[in-house]
Amino acid sequence: MLHKNSAKPAVFLAGGIGITPFRSMIKDATERQPPHRIVLFYSNRNPRGTAFMSDLEAWQRANTNFRLIATITDSSTTEPWAHARGLITPAFVKPYLQAAAGAIYYLAGPPAFVKAMTAALAELGADPDDVRSEEFAGY
Repeated sequence: MLHKNSAKPAVFLAGGIGITPFRSMIKDATERQPPHRIVLFYSNRNPRGTAFMSDLEAWQRANTNFRLIATITDSSTTEPWAHARGLITPAFVKPYLQAAAGAIYYLAGPPAFVKAMTAALAELGADPDDVRSEEFAGY
């Protein structure tokens, strides 16, 4: 569930299957329309492995408080892709965080992804007390 203080934006960082808990949170926020601003960074290897994209794109259109930033990391893919390409790094995230000052950060995905995102947020100066994470190993 989203944190209660709607003055604090929610920033979700999802790697692969880590999108699962965020999908239901974003769906709920789109249906209920709470005032929380939500930014989702969603990374996958290729378009084919990017679950729930049509839902996420539709919710971004329906919810003015929700922003989707999706990226793929396989530079060799020739599949059509209308979003970003490359890893989620501090430089990738930083331009979007100015609008999400004081955010609560939610991380979910494979252990290596969660570790990298934790380090990225530390580099960007995020307060560790504002970071919540869950690792999905062995899938």
